[in-house]
Amino acid sequence: MSRIVVLGGGVVGLSTAMMLAQQGHDVTVVERDGEPLPASPDDAWCAWERRGVAQFRQPHFLQPAGRQILDRHLPEVTESLRRAGGVTFDLSRMLPPSITDRAPRPGDGRFVTVTGRRPTVEYAVEVLHVRHVIVCGHSDCGAIKAMIDRTALERLPLTAKWLGFVESAWRHLDPATPNDPKSLHTGLIHANIIAQYENLKTHPHIARGIQEKTLQVHGWYYDILTGAIEAWQETERKFIPLEQVAEQFAAEPAAS
Repeated sequence: MSRIVVLGGGVVGLSTAMMLAQQGHDVTVVERDGEPLPASPDDAWCAWERRGVAQFRQPHFLQPAGRQILDRHLPEVTESLRRAGGVTFDLSRMLPPSITDRAPRPGDGRFVTVTGRRPTVEYAVEVLHVRHVIVCGHSDCGAIKAMIDRTALERLPLTAKWLGFVESAWRHLDPATPNDPKSLHTGLIHANIIAQYENLKTHPHIARGIQEKTLQVHGWYYDILTGAIEAWQETERKFIPLEQVAEQFAAEPAAS
């Protein structure tokens, strides 16, 4: 059994934590927003402050693949979302007018999902000594895109201020990164993972755990399109496929 910490108590973080706990791991969720859980969905909408969540009071919906994962591993979460007022809808029925053949097909059920206001979605996902902390970034990150192209930020002073939190990524950008837009974007996402990874290690509790060899910090890059994960290797100063990291761990002798 591993002792794992998940950074961020949002929908993905809590769902991941619950699935890991089901597998027998000791999981801790770290969330910077200190507000307690509201007593009802209405309280969640009216009074719950989640300053760390963008667009908190706008409608959100689960991607159908996400709903399938919840149904398979955490069916109580999907049911809780429906009881809290989430609405079920079928993406396959929302076709553009140019598609005239709307006859049902086998397997259409996989396009069914659930939507709700973000406080409702978060309310439905209940909050459940760690050895692993993972800082995870993902491909096609909009914040990094905005950091590269600042043409619109003159009209958005609050957004510009928010993007200041990722400015440190520039210091960790590989000098060998090609200057074309796609390579620069991916390189800065990698660099931001490294920046946050290094920043996290300055936290007193994290630093002590690292020093006492009771805690490990990891940096992961997740490719949304392919599902591939790359892990930051600090000693080699590069990202490598997660499968290689797993092979390295498997080859290590078990701790006595």
